[in-house]
Amino acid sequence: TIALIYTEQGEYDKAMPLLKEIETISRELSDKYLLSAAYSDLCRVYIFKKDYKTALDMGLKSVEYAREVSSIFGEVRGRIYLSLAYAHLGNFKQADVNMGKAFELNAQRGSDHYRLDYYKVYSTIYELKGDYKKALYYGNLHSVLQDSIMQKEYIARGDELEAVNKYVKANSENVLLEKTIKFKEVERRYLILITFLLALTFVVIFWRYRATKADKQKLSEMNALKDILFGIIAHDLKNPFLSILGNTDLLLKEMDNLTKDEITEIIKLIDNSGRQTYKLLENLLYWSLSQTGKIEYSPEAIKLSEIVNETLALNTGSAQNKNINLGFKAEDDFIALCDKEMIKLVLRNLVSNGIKYTPEGGKVEVIINRKDNNIVISVEDNGIGMSAERIKHLADIAHKSTTPGTKGEKGTGLGLILCREFVEKNNGNFSIVSQEGKGSRFEFTLPANS
Repeated sequence: TIALIYTEQGEYDKAMPLLKEIETISRELSDKYLLSAAYSDLCRVYIFKKDYKTALDMGLKSVEYAREVSSIFGEVRGRIYLSLAYAHLGNFKQADVNMGKAFELNAQRGSDHYRLDYYKVYSTIYELKGDYKKALYYGNLHSVLQDSIMQKEYIARGDELEAVNKYVKANSENVLLEKTIKFKEVERRYLILITFLLALTFVVIFWRYRATKADKQKLSEMNALKDILFGIIAHDLKNPFLSILGNTDLLLKEMDNLTKDEITEIIKLIDNSGRQTYKLLENLLYWSLSQTGKIEYSPEAIKLSEIVNETLALNTGSAQNKNINLGFKAEDDFIALCDKEMIKLVLRNLVSNGIKYTPEGGKVEVIINRKDNNIVISVEDNGIGMSAERIKHLADIAHKSTTPGTKGEKGTGLGLILCREFVEKNNGNFSIVSQEGKGSRFEFTLPANS
């Protein structure tokens, strides 16, 4: 759905990696219907990028898979954009043949939306032919049909809105009760998570105490660790919950008096607090399991570009909120031998940190290259940077301290500690290069898959 929205809006650079991922997933699932849809959208993207030969290949594949699963609409869509690829390559005969077949197939089902695509593409084809009279004719048909579709949708939405208003008025008390139950369920789940985390933390502390009770220096470090962990739980977990509970209480008591925009803003605050709390719980849980040796190292051959693209997609929203550009460069399609879930967590933390400490309008970029038998992954930003003293203590939980992000974002300092531990578990090295006011580069290595 997201890929389709990007394609319809003409944001082809954002649509491309998502469509490639859909293609991969569809092949794994042997879903020819979804493959046909992915290839038709890829055909559009490559036409926009003026790579008409690749667009032609995508269009042919789209039609082929649509025919195999007898998808009429899939074949219509595939043939329409296949025709446009042929036209750009100067093969107007094949363009006309495919457009004629698309029109014939669509007539069987009568989809206005595909007829809209048909008129738009035919207008472009005649423009490429130099027949501007027919190009204008099909352009006018497209405009008239588009207005007709929009009018029908407005009427339908008006009827839906009227029905919704009647339903809301008749069931407002039930809706409020349902929301109250949902909010209480969310609170209950968070309390269960906290209880589990507290129990796990006590196990970690007890285990570390038994392992080091003969060593006074290590025992002192464990006491410091205990104080820090309780500090995180008491402060960093408490504050987001106060925000969540306060805002849910406000919604429950004042919902009828709040505007739609005010309700939306409160829900955004709850969502933001929930995401921060989840990230903290995830880091605490992974760190605790790591300390007790409960995380099993399971290396496999991993295509790094896939998990980098997945990580960037997950962070697109927070980057857009600060108008930060996310980038990715790679000299090749590198494959590393590593534990996929550990490295995904490392990348999530590093990219998230980059966004947190980069001001609006800045840039966070992932760069991958190879050095001897290792693959080097760097996450670079042009944010606020760090002093040498700050870098020195980043990997030491006993010196845990955090700096608010450029928009006041909170952190615990555990993320980078986890990153270093997980990289080392994957037989890699972790390093930081930073300068105050000039940004940071977090770099780690992984063994290349032989």
